[in-house]
Amino acid sequence: MKKTLLTIIAIALMALTAKADDSGQCGDNLTWSYESSTKTLTISGTGEMWDNPNFNNCIIATVIIEDGVTSIGAKAFYYNANLTSASIPNTVVSIGDYAFDHCDYLTSITIPDSVTTIGEHAFFATGIESLTLGNSLSSIGEHAFSGCNIKTVSIPNSLKTIPSFAFCTCLQLETIDFGDSLVAIDSEAFCWCSALKTLSFPNTLQTVGDLAFWDCHSLESVEFSESLEHIGESAFDLCVALKSVSFPELLSQADIGYSAFSTCNDILEINCMSSTPPNCISIDVFGHRPYLYATLYVPIGCKSLYMNAPVWKEFINIVETADSAEEMQDVEISVYPNPASDFLNVTCENLKSLEIITIDGKVMKEQSASGSSTNVDISALPSGIYIVRVVTEHGALTKEVVKR
Repeated sequence: MKKTLLTIIAIALMALTAKADDSGQCGDNLTWSYESSTKTLTISGTGEMWDNPNFNNCIIATVIIEDGVTSIGAKAFYYNANLTSASIPNTVVSIGDYAFDHCDYLTSITIPDSVTTIGEHAFFATGIESLTLGNSLSSIGEHAFSGCNIKTVSIPNSLKTIPSFAFCTCLQLETIDFGDSLVAIDSEAFCWCSALKTLSFPNTLQTVGDLAFWDCHSLESVEFSESLEHIGESAFDLCVALKSVSFPELLSQADIGYSAFSTCNDILEINCMSSTPPNCISIDVFGHRPYLYATLYVPIGCKSLYMNAPVWKEFINIVETADSAEEMQDVEISVYPNPASDFLNVTCENLKSLEIITIDGKVMKEQSASGSSTNVDISALPSGIYIVRVVTEHGALTKEVVKR
């Protein structure tokens, strides 16, 4: 009787083992095989993976995707709590929505250069600490990496836009390399990234969306790019450790949204090297204390523009400086005749461009220049007082003129 019982148990265990090693189809030309002893799933073949592929509830610790597979389907490994390792070959072009969503123990992933698209929530709330993004990536979906444990991320030059919520609540994120081609950061893209300390944006960045860095409460300094056109509402609100904000010479007048730096009451220094003051939507752009205690640095000759510009005029401490004081200290500018009726003659070494600006900061005329002299037609301008702003290779200078 005992021998019969043991035989029955052995047969049952053999049946279970046979059933544990499994296989199936997960694409028109793709198959999968599962090895129970190592909890490894291998995907083979050529072409696209189906969305919501059925792996028969296998307990998967390791995924091996072989060369020839061109996509990872939506929800392919969705909520796979046992997954610790996944290899993606250089033939995969796209990773679908929710593909690795809530794979809590997946700690590292390398996206190969072949991948151009990563879908929404693709790696949402995974345990990823190490992330490598390929050099062909052109699109990532909302929430693609939010809630991960990433400590550093390098944005490839192929990616022009970081979408909403892409990296929000990455609480361990300390360093971001934005690459050299980024144009836009959408709303709430990095909100609640509480370990960030410094931000330096590439010269291509034009737009920072609403709440983009909201409540990054360890952030201490932000350096914007010359292409900046817009900072959204509450973009840096609740960045309570922020002490320094820098704007370079801007290519065009930028808009700064409502409460963009509200509650940033520890700001001690704002470097605004644009002779045309950025357009602040309301006095609530900055917290109350910076107007009283922060130093606002502006280009030489532009103090009067900032003292007459909305919001900027609220700063008590406005100091003129140059981007490169050593190079600018011996530079001289001559504007004549003054007063003038029809034309102005401008002389200055290493000219690049010039602007005619009203006393309240409105740009009335702008033109490129080169060499050491140029002429400006002001015959169409109304009579009044204007600022002539001259940009050289080393910085900007201004002169006040009267138009008859």
